Parts: sequence; C-alpha cells; structure tokens
Amino acid sequence: MNKENNQSIISKDGVSYLIPFILVTSCFALWGFANDITNPMVKAFSKIFRMSVTDGALVQVAFYGGYFAMAFPAAMFIRKYSYKAGVLMGLGLYAVGALMFLPASMTGMYYPFLVAYFILTCGLSFLETSCNPYILSMGEEETSTRRLNLAQCFNPMGSLCGMYVAMNFIQAKLNPASTEERALLSDEEFAAMRDSDLSVLITPYLIIGAVIALMFLVIYFTKMPAPIGNTEAHLQDRLLSRGSDSPVLLCGCTDYVLDVYYTIWYARVDERGNVGD
Repeated sequence: MNKENNQSIISKDGVSYLIPFILVTSCFALWGFANDITNPMVKAFSKIFRMSVTDGALVQVAFYGGYFAMAFPAAMFIRKYSYKAGVLMGLGLYAVGALMFLPASMTGMYYPFLVAYFILTCGLSFLETSCNPYILSMGEEETSTRRLNLAQCFNPMGSLCGMYVAMNFIQAKLNPASTEERALLSDEEFAAMRDSDLSVLITPYLIIGAVIALMFLVIYFTKMPAPIGNTEAHLQDRLLSRGSDSPVLLCGCTDYVLDVYYTIWYARVDERGNVGD
C-alpha cells in the first residue's frame, strides 16, 4: 500500500518520463496562451480597420472554426501515426499561423489575419487532441488521472499570460483613437495609424510563433515515449476499458472522436460564455 502511494506518476516499469512530460505539459500552457490572447482582438481589429464589432467577431469565427474543422482529422491522424506526430503537427500549424501575422500585416487587410487565425487554431486542435491522451500514456494506468490533472494545471497559467499580454502589450499600446475618430481621418492618415497599430498587434504573435517553432525542434529531436503496441490499438483498448456502450461505431473509434468534439466544444462554451463582453 505504501509502495503504491509513493509510486511516481511519470514513470512506468522503472523508466522515467520526466522530460517528455515537461515538454508535453508545456503545450497546455501554450494553447492556453493562444486562447486568451484572442478575445480582446475583436475590439482591436474593429478599431484598427474601422469596422463594426460584428465584423471584428469574425476573428472568433475563424478561431473556433479551426477547432471544429480539425478535431476529427486530428483524431484520425493520431490513430494512423502517433501522439508525437500529432503534437508536432499541432506545433507546426500553430507556428505557421502565428508567423503568418507578418505577411498579413503587410497586406494592410483584415481577411489575411482570419486565415492566419484559422491555421493557428487548427494547430491548437491537434495539440489538444494529442496532448491529453499522450499525458495519460506516460506512466501507470492507476496514476493517469493525477498525471492529467497536473498537466492541465498549466493551461490556466498560459491563459493568464495570454490575457496579460493582450491587455498590456497590445490594447494598451494601440492608438487611443476610436473607430468614429478614425473614420474622420484621410486615407493617408488612416493608413499610417493602421500600420502602426498592426505592428503593435503582431509583435506578440511573432514572438510566440518563434517560441513554438523552437518547441517543435526540441520535441522533434527528443526521444518521446510511445504507447504499448500501435497507437490505434492503444486508443481502442483505453476506450473499451472505460466501459463504452456506444451503439454506433465510427471509423472504429467513435467514442474517441466524440470525446474530442465534446471536450473542445464544452470547454469553448464554458470559457467563452461572455465572449461578446
């Protein structure tokens, strides 16, 4: 009994998964950062491009559209390849989307930013779909819940950092002129103000894009654990062990795919209920 209580939650059969656990857990903070730096951008883009808040809300349509569009493909990708491949795909898309803010700002148009947000969020969908079960696999079955709870503690930390950066390094540094005041400017004056504000807005995204690219390389070159047997069989066994009684079998792993959607959309509704505030 005492031996079980002292059992490490990040080791299995005498093998420590400390480094892989730290790397994957850091991804929880990284997608929390991206989630909570986004909401204030509705007002920011509305002001920068002299749009209504309704038009600015397309940022969130593109952002959460990426979650919906990529949840099922991410699940299938992981089943075919591995958790590590899913994490790398997520980090790659995350980095590409964030770095695309630079060429988007050069166009001086709003819609390229929506494309960048969509690609970025496709990466977040891959990360959320990959990291949760990956953490579960890094140790004994008996300690999987404790392991996942520990990793998930870092998600709110990333969220707090995202909100702090949005408010103090973007919103606070934008030109204070309102949308109505900007509408009175000449085209040349408006373009100069818009470009100045866009340079402020994209800076945190370029920095996080570089951080994500570095994280991609670190994980790529780090030996990461693989579930016992092939990934598909492992996932199926884990799901069946939970007593699934779903009458429908979709692509051989319905419950897993549905769990992906339920987790993502429940989290989004729960956290963004005041999205328009």
